[in-house]
Amino acid sequence: MRILIELTGGLGNQFFGYAFGYALSRRLGAELWLDTSMQDNGRVREPELLNYDVKYDKRITYAYSSGLLNRSVVNKIRRRRLIGWHTHIYKEKEAMVYDELVNKISSDTYFKGFWQNQKYFLEYREDLLKMLQPKGKRSESVYEAVEAVSRTNSVAVHIRRGDYVSIGCDLKMEYYDKALELMNQKAEKGFEVFVFSDDIKFCKNFLSKYAGKINIIYPEYESDNRTMDDLLIMSRCKHIIMANSSYSWWAAWLNRNAEKIVICPQTGIWGENFYLEDWIKITA
Repeated sequence: MRILIELTGGLGNQFFGYAFGYALSRRLGAELWLDTSMQDNGRVREPELLNYDVKYDKRITYAYSSGLLNRSVVNKIRRRRLIGWHTHIYKEKEAMVYDELVNKISSDTYFKGFWQNQKYFLEYREDLLKMLQPKGKRSESVYEAVEAVSRTNSVAVHIRRGDYVSIGCDLKMEYYDKALELMNQKAEKGFEVFVFSDDIKFCKNFLSKYAGKINIIYPEYESDNRTMDDLLIMSRCKHIIMANSSYSWWAAWLNRNAEKIVICPQTGIWGENFYLEDWIKITA
């Protein structure tokens, strides 16, 4: 039997798809196939998951139609040829809500969705903690940054701007003020804030009001893939103030600190079902 996963979105969503598929394939004793067509055709980001030490049986991909007429129909036919005419297609029923019926499948199944609920893969946490680490060596300055956050009382702060600003998903900055105030109450005194963002200039301007009150650091290092390296460094901080993103979610989930404090924004689709019970939610 084959479990086929359509990888979607950027790195965080690719992690969710993989974790879901890996756990299900292990549970059912099935092969795991990864469809990277969405990334390979430039619809979203690169298939960055494959830069990690993940285990799977086969990678598949097909070229999207470039024609203007019947493009959707042509793409569906191409996908069918790739995955098999009798393969069942299972679409996620409700975002972020655990669906126990996925465990009942008994034939080749192609899964479409985001699968953003840790109940799908929590039992394989130790496997995933080992596999979701970058393959190969990173730069020396990346390892120095990892060492810096590991030896201090570090708080990662993730501020996502970029595409979120253009589509209206960026957080009101008052959330970060509330989160820093709460972290000040709960974390050991003298913590250092390490800021990760796709708009550092904006962050420096916003956080300038904390000068002399909080030690704020903007990690600088040599990198051929900032997305991967930022995630690695964030996951090694003692605590984290998240943004409303799957990327932030994985930075928190991959953190092995048993006493970590995770503060997350509750807004829009990012509600109770998305976060873990012991993570502190702030209405944003």
